Amino acid sequence: MRVNLPVLSGSEIGRPKYRRSNPILENKLYQYRQPIHDFYGATVNVAVVRQILFAIPQGQTFTPTGGAALTKTAWHTSMTQANLLPAPNKLYAKSIALSLLGRTLLADAERFLYDTLVQFNIDSRPFLETHAWKLGGGGGLWAGGSSGVVVNGWPSRENQFSFVGELGETIEQQQTFNVLLDPTLVVRANANATFSTATAANGGFGIDCFVHLDGLLNRGIL
Repeated sequence: MRVNLPVLSGSEIGRPKYRRSNPILENKLYQYRQPIHDFYGATVNVAVVRQILFAIPQGQTFTPTGGAALTKTAWHTSMTQANLLPAPNKLYAKSIALSLLGRTLLADAERFLYDTLVQFNIDSRPFLETHAWKLGGGGGLWAGGSSGVVVNGWPSRENQFSFVGELGETIEQQQTFNVLLDPTLVVRANANATFSTATAANGGFGIDCFVHLDGLLNRGIL
């Protein structure tokens, strides 16, 4: 009897057995592509501040700079624990992306991206430190002319900032991690160190920003 078996490439030999299916097997990990995300928020006419992302999970209170307190939902963040993935999950973070709301005032978007220092930390050690304008959004609206739509970088997956190596940077089981967005460190001779977002009367909408860590998530099989 002839049995049709899938052909494996050399790179697939020895890889996790269950990455190409949705199994129901206890004490195993299932690997699939899944970004994790968190939210930075500042309202109109406020001085922007440093915020720590991936530190406030769903169901807990977050206060955007200058705004009213809100309860985080899955829209704001994928985190269900503060600074930790639920055990036994781990993430091979292959890239990081930073995306602004498409109707952000151009002047606010420019200052935020130019002024903000981004730091990605695992167990309090930095694995990336760079300016926000180096991190493309990797998706979102794109328009020209007088549309008023502003996005940071061509909306292509390749526009994300990629980590080196086949699996990128690994967030192991129960390792703490965060992403810091700090727009307060600028020192200029001709401007204030920290900028304030534009007023609503001047077309301001504040800063609505997401950071995504995109890669291969390993989660426990129930």
